[in-house]
Amino acid sequence: MDNRVFNVNGTDNYDNLLEVLKLGFKHGNFGLNRTVKGWSIDKEHGFVLHDFIPSFSNEGVNKFPLPLNVESIYPIIQQYLDDKDTWNNTEFDKWDEDLDHDGHNTKGWRVYCEDWGHIGHNSGAFLTIKPAYMWMGK
Repeated sequence: MDNRVFNVNGTDNYDNLLEVLKLGFKHGNFGLNRTVKGWSIDKEHGFVLHDFIPSFSNEGVNKFPLPLNVESIYPIIQQYLDDKDTWNNTEFDKWDEDLDHDGHNTKGWRVYCEDWGHIGHNSGAFLTIKPAYMWMGK
């Protein structure tokens, strides 16, 4: 599906993260579960999942020794989000930043894809997970 839209955020207690990932793995794939064949990390997008690795654009993509399903990649994603360096090396956009307001913020996450159902300019990247601050009102 070329016009796939997916964008969900949540808090750092991970209550819903696995369910969101399960939906993200199926969404736009005709209800079939994807497997992750590779990954990359960058400051803008976070932890990027690749369901295939095109030979012409595999720079910076790390291959897993075998394809991983959503349940297998989930603990790795949790560790990524819990890591202090992850938060220090992330570029937050306006909806994810540690905003100064009349409430408070908690650490959380955002799972999404971009235009054409990809991440950045990589056609093999289908979903990304990045740290995000959740804005809590008064």
